[in-house]
Amino acid sequence: MCKDTDKWLDRWLETILGASGGKAILELGCGEGRDTQQLCEAGLKVVGVDWSKDAIDIALQRNLDCSFHVGDIRSDLPNDEASYPVVVASLSLHYFTWEETIEIVEKIHTSLADDGLLLVRVNSTDDVNYGATGYPEIEFNYYQVKGSAKRFFDESALVSIFTAEKWDTLLREKHTIHRYDKPKFVWELVLSKL
Repeated sequence: MCKDTDKWLDRWLETILGASGGKAILELGCGEGRDTQQLCEAGLKVVGVDWSKDAIDIALQRNLDCSFHVGDIRSDLPNDEASYPVVVASLSLHYFTWEETIEIVEKIHTSLADDGLLLVRVNSTDDVNYGATGYPEIEFNYYQVKGSAKRFFDESALVSIFTAEKWDTLLREKHTIHRYDKPKFVWELVLSKL
């Protein structure tokens, strides 16, 4: 059961609005459009991408003035040539092998305009309520959890994937969110493309 108290974007809306300059922003793993709705209601133009056609169909029912695409974020992103001033990726980058994760982050970097912002949340290794322990390990900190592969990040993994040569880390914090039945432990990052 969703408690729907996860308003993580509230504190970033003004920053996103300023960075967008009226241009469309990209939301990766938009799902049913929960965050998309908040972004659109704040006056932002959003391009949402998710692998699930069913989730996109639900997002479309929200009648948001934005564009949705069914797609795998491991593939090319819509207009992936330095066109987005902001990319939002909440709870969508932790389903992949380490190699795939590195490739996705590189695609995000390519899709961002110079000095563009990336806002991201990923599973923390502290997220024991949702699979960080007790499941078969596929790779280091990457587990088969109830039929889905899930990666859990510690700080050193985040430092190595969002390298100082390509990203200026403006924020890297652990948070507890109350979106589900039990508390979920995540990392929240805000980064600027160098």
